Amino acid sequence: MRKTVLIWGAVALQLLVLLFMIVEREQVIHFGKTVYLRTRPVDPIDPFRGQYVRLSYDFNRIPSNACRDGLLAILTSATNYQQRAEWKDHRIYAVFSSTPDGFLDFQYATDLPPGTGIYLRGRIDQASPAHLQARFGVEAFFVQQGQGQVIEAQRSRADRIRIPLNMEAALGPNGIAVLKGYQWAPLGLGITITATNAQRRPTALTLAFLNNSSKPLAILDQGNGHPCRLVSQQQDWGNSLNSARWVGEIQPRVHPSIRDEEVILLQPQASHTVKVDLLNPEWYVVAGTNPPQSLANLNLPAGFRFEYDFSPTSPVPPVKNANALWRGKLISSAFWGWSVD
Repeated sequence: MRKTVLIWGAVALQLLVLLFMIVEREQVIHFGKTVYLRTRPVDPIDPFRGQYVRLSYDFNRIPSNACRDGLLAILTSATNYQQRAEWKDHRIYAVFSSTPDGFLDFQYATDLPPGTGIYLRGRIDQASPAHLQARFGVEAFFVQQGQGQVIEAQRSRADRIRIPLNMEAALGPNGIAVLKGYQWAPLGLGITITATNAQRRPTALTLAFLNNSSKPLAILDQGNGHPCRLVSQQQDWGNSLNSARWVGEIQPRVHPSIRDEEVILLQPQASHTVKVDLLNPEWYVVAGTNPPQSLANLNLPAGFRFEYDFSPTSPVPPVKNANALWRGKLISSAFWGWSVD
């Protein structure tokens, strides 16, 4: 009899926890603050859970220089598989600033509850001395039957231009976020390797921008990829790649004044390509204690992305079509040597 009571008590407790979670999420949806997250789809179909879009964000993979407080000790201690496993599911908080258009920009991660400000509550998936991999409950969005294939088709366009998804989410005061909807970003970005050396490492590439909106949009093209930046996608779980960085991160560039001819106006569904010479020293990277070198000479399994960034808070330049300039961040697929994701 007592055993039966204990079993039913355990079942009731589990149901109460599940009910609490459902009620909590519903409260966030109805009363939470609406925010927007920039993301891209990965794999839309799970045969066991129906159709959905799996999503990834820049704050899912947190580099060591964006970690604070107790996370610094976790990075230091996660030197082998057993120690890394000990930190799985450890509570973590991603702290953001908000742009004027409602998008969240990741600032840093901590294991201390921020208390105030904008933050997402999550857990660590993997830890290493180089970075943390974390989840925040916004990595999957369920869609109607057949819609997953539509989204995947848009992501896998024949011209290799990727159109990001902008996710709408409700954010509660305790850091819980619930996805509510999505819309395609007005601007897409593709990357193609156009030249390699004998070791099949890239020496040149092109960036292709596509106006995916219904109105004219303008982008900046200041030559050789500017104003883009190079973002590392290191996948090593040890220390060897921890300091592989683009020289522009070490010595920030001075952005030249914008000229009329550098503002490229794109009509709806029109595209514009930008050639990038990776042998130019402005695109060199620094690995460890080595001097700056081109990606063609980098003997490390490191991947990189290009990020176009024109802040919504930047003043409107006194040039032609300046009011049509698209404001925000747009990141390319990753390239690993000659291969592009």
